Amino acid sequence: YTKLIKAGRCIEDMRGHAVQVVIASAVLLLLFSIPSTAALKAVIVADADENGNYTQRNNITFTHGDTLKVYAEMKNVNHDGFVFVDFVFIIKDPRDNIVSMDKMDVRRRDYDDNAFILYTKEIPNWWLYGRYELDIYSYDRADTGKIREIEEEFRETSITKIIEEDKYDYYKSFFESGSEGDVIKSYQDSKREHSTVYFRVCSKEELEALERARAPPSPPPEKLKPRFVILDVRTSEFEIEPGESVYVYVVVKNEGASGTDNVTLFVNEKKYAEAAVKLNENATITVPFELKLYEIGFYKITISGSNIVKGIYVREGENSSSSMSDSETSTGSNETANSGASSNAERKKLPLFNATVVIFLAYLAVHLLRKVK
Repeated sequence: YTKLIKAGRCIEDMRGHAVQVVIASAVLLLLFSIPSTAALKAVIVADADENGNYTQRNNITFTHGDTLKVYAEMKNVNHDGFVFVDFVFIIKDPRDNIVSMDKMDVRRRDYDDNAFILYTKEIPNWWLYGRYELDIYSYDRADTGKIREIEEEFRETSITKIIEEDKYDYYKSFFESGSEGDVIKSYQDSKREHSTVYFRVCSKEELEALERARAPPSPPPEKLKPRFVILDVRTSEFEIEPGESVYVYVVVKNEGASGTDNVTLFVNEKKYAEAAVKLNENATITVPFELKLYEIGFYKITISGSNIVKGIYVREGENSSSSMSDSETSTGSNETANSGASSNAERKKLPLFNATVVIFLAYLAVHLLRKVK
């Protein structure tokens, strides 16, 4: 009898275990058979545009008068071109008290899979300093069953009857904008997603200190350099003979920091000479350059960093201009050249003649003095 009782209890335990397995399997099957819910994304942003592009805000600290901006997006909420999504925003202060509640909705007829909004909230002056919690709830409220029912009803009804029964505007509004028709679920029956973001509220002084601490270090000041300005350029001569020295004087002022820089002289756009000049701040100096030019012609003189242009002309030398060819002297065909050559020869003899006269007069004076004595 005792063995029969134990066997009966064992059978009951096995039945109970089997029932538990069946129940657990049914629950798992139910869970996996439920369609995946939409995902809610919430980000504190600096700004966002109408296309869903946003710039995330790195600093989540605010002060009184600032505007909190939150980008919220629920994915996979398009049902054959109908989008009906509600967003609810609840803010709690550091004492866990609710200080703000807002609700926004998205109603669209298009084929974009996602619904997004930009939530803004100005921080009131009475809010405490500290950490705040913002809970965001999103509800996908499209009643797909009701939408299909209206669509099937339209297909099964002739357009004539629809017009006669004065339902044309009803269907027009429904198909074009989603309005009309009871196609929105209750909140209880809607898919719901939840996300939480946190932010801080502090004094203006504390916020400024935080911003200074977050700011990247300023780059080291750029090392000051001398800045030479050419005030004037002068030449000692404008016209010279080949090989004759001529000087170019460059007046330089340093309008930058004290230091050394180069002053470069160009002749016909080619570098001719360069001088390293050291000047204190606001000091002025004249830099001389010596030039020797051998080819006959005009030379353009310029200085680096200046628009001033000077010119030097190298003329034909006197020796070359006064010399005569042997053929011209022997033939005497050019009277002007001969007369010029004669006058030049006479001019060269004048100093010798004058010296002879002076010596003669001196000798005569000495001789007369001796006779007088």
